[in-house]
Amino acid sequence: MHKPGELLCHPRHGVGIVLEIQEIAMNNNVARYYLMEMATGDKMMIPVSQTGDGSLTTVPAPDAINQTLSAPPQALPVDFRQRANEVERKVTSGDSLLLAEVLRDLTWKMKTSKLSTGDIRMLEVARKLLANMLVVKPHMDLREAGRRLDQMLQQAALAWSVSE
Repeated sequence: MHKPGELLCHPRHGVGIVLEIQEIAMNNNVARYYLMEMATGDKMMIPVSQTGDGSLTTVPAPDAINQTLSAPPQALPVDFRQRANEVERKVTSGDSLLLAEVLRDLTWKMKTSKLSTGDIRMLEVARKLLANMLVVKPHMDLREAGRRLDQMLQQAALAWSVSE
């Protein structure tokens, strides 16, 4: 079980900090909830019982994200449906390193060929979620986190060009 003060990532809502664990009684049942404050400033309650399926993951250090972005890009499936399923699975996993893979691989695809509308949407979602993770870890605002993420990606793209 996670503890108050932990930084966690929710696959749909981004990064937040556990403020407390609350017990709420409804219909003669008592359920435990994490009260979290998200990077956006919103607060949300997540049932503790629903967090064992990987819906909340810990937030890694920015260096781990940078290392994933800097690794050589991996070819995505040519078939649109296969590519969309693979990218969607990674984006909805809540795993920041899988998000970094999506950002890296779709950015490379964008430099070498045209992205579909679905690819562009997933690229934007991955970028937004990763920026949210960077906001919380080094304590910067969302714009600065986006700039830092763009710098990491630009440096990585230079390395990809050299290795190709």
